[in-house]
Amino acid sequence: MKKIKFEVKKMHCNSCSSIIEDKLKEQDGIVNVKVSYESGKAVVIYDDSKIDENKIKQTIESSGDYDVEKINNKINNMSQNKDNSQASENSKSNFVSGIAVGAAIMAVLAFVVVPNLSSGKAGESKKVVAQVENNDNNDYVAPPSAKDIEVSLTDHIRGNVNADITIVEYSDFQCPYCSRFHTTMQEVIENFGDKVRWVYKHFPLDSIHPYARKAAEASECAADQNKFWEYNDELFANQSKIKTSFLSEAAQNIGLDVKQFDECLDSGKYEDKVENDYQEGISLGVRGTPGGFINGEELGGAVPYSTLESKINNLL
Repeated sequence: MKKIKFEVKKMHCNSCSSIIEDKLKEQDGIVNVKVSYESGKAVVIYDDSKIDENKIKQTIESSGDYDVEKINNKINNMSQNKDNSQASENSKSNFVSGIAVGAAIMAVLAFVVVPNLSSGKAGESKKVVAQVENNDNNDYVAPPSAKDIEVSLTDHIRGNVNADITIVEYSDFQCPYCSRFHTTMQEVIENFGDKVRWVYKHFPLDSIHPYARKAAEASECAADQNKFWEYNDELFANQSKIKTSFLSEAAQNIGLDVKQFDECLDSGKYEDKVENDYQEGISLGVRGTPGGFINGEELGGAVPYSTLESKINNLL
């Protein structure tokens, strides 16, 4: 077995790392893999009798428009005339420093209190309390393992509004990974029936998806005519067509009153609603799409159906 590390550039959200991991796991010879969007690193453990470095690199590159570079291990060999006593002192110093860092981490974690989630009906909030120290200097504070996400009847809920299992998705209509996750969630609702509710919230990535925010506002205008989910499905089914001009066409396709729809969209009626969803997502730690949570626990991007199925069955 061998281990190799790569730097992966141009990932734009957590879903990118999930896609890369899935592609690598499909390859014969891959034993384990971890890809981090935050660090931009991929660590792969593999059987070199079945797959080589070039194949691994090519697989990552083919998963998207990524720049991939191997990270060479840097080993500083000590010369034979190196003062061994100095090395010993350094080792002791590092050990003491390690203890200090560990104590500091435990001190921070001591302030995080996360009780179990309780089931709630629609219109009620699922509350998770997390107490942390004040962070006036913007220093890193370990996040709670579950999020305090409020769900009410004013939210867009698909499935049983009183279900014990809640999947909240922060999504972008132009995000290809959101489209993939949308199909997964449709399958979840179909297979688990009244056991799950799917809550949709907006998280437009303006810097890379120029029409996502207006599409989000358009979906709210469709909701005025009680067809939010139909419009949602229509946009994801025609994602490559999404532009300002297509938004009215999509409304017509699902039988909306187009005049009423256009007036709503032109008025900017739901600009604040979309922005509020976005800011809520930011406050929960969402940085890319889809940003998903199941009963407050973070999902980590466009996870496959098998992952969701397992998590749901465990909760049930």
